[in-house]
Amino acid sequence: MKHVISFALASTFILAGIFAGCGKTETPPAPTAPAAPAAEPAITEPAPSATTEPKGEMKPVEPTATAPAGAAPAAGKVVYDLSPETAITWAATVSALGTRTGGWTDFKGTIEVDGGNFETAKIAAEVQMKSVFADANEIKEKMLGKEHFFNPIDFPTSSFKSTAVKKTATGYDVTGDLTIRGKTKSVTLPVTDVKIEGKSLTCKSTLKMNRHDFDIEYNSTIGDYAIQDMCDLVLDVIAETK
Repeated sequence: MKHVISFALASTFILAGIFAGCGKTETPPAPTAPAAPAAEPAITEPAPSATTEPKGEMKPVEPTATAPAGAAPAAGKVVYDLSPETAITWAATVSALGTRTGGWTDFKGTIEVDGGNFETAKIAAEVQMKSVFADANEIKEKMLGKEHFFNPIDFPTSSFKSTAVKKTATGYDVTGDLTIRGKTKSVTLPVTDVKIEGKSLTCKSTLKMNRHDFDIEYNSTIGDYAIQDMCDLVLDVIAETK
């Protein structure tokens, strides 16, 4: 009898377990999020190693190519015009009267110089002979006529044009063609006191010339011999550029 009851109880428990399992709804496990990929390790650039300069030593500085301070370009050709302050005069010795002087007030001319070097000078000038003056009125009147001296009526101008310039111990020799009374002769002017400063050029010259070379005569009753053959042409030049 005990065996029958035990079997019955065991059967009851088994059936109850079966029915309980059939009525229960099994919940599926929640999906698991994929794990985030592991971060790559940061790559750190190695810091440049500092170079330690030896104490007491200076690092050499590379030279920089620059134009020299205050350097000026070479001067080119400059043309100077004769200033009205230029003096073109003459001096002649007359028997019993001594030295007589005069000159001209109307003239024009240029001096071209390259690089401030007077040895490269090219000179040209022209004088209006009617602008003559003298230290005595009677001499001036004779010089304005046809019979004596320069005859500005038939020969209104005189001129000079340089052909060569040579440096000397005292200055320069300027050779050129001098034309007076229509006659042209090659003469050499000894030029001194040459100064080229800024926009100004100055110089001096005295030419000793034989007046007969240019037919400069004095047709008087006492004869031409009253005037010495040699006379001076004196230049005190002041020229300026713009």
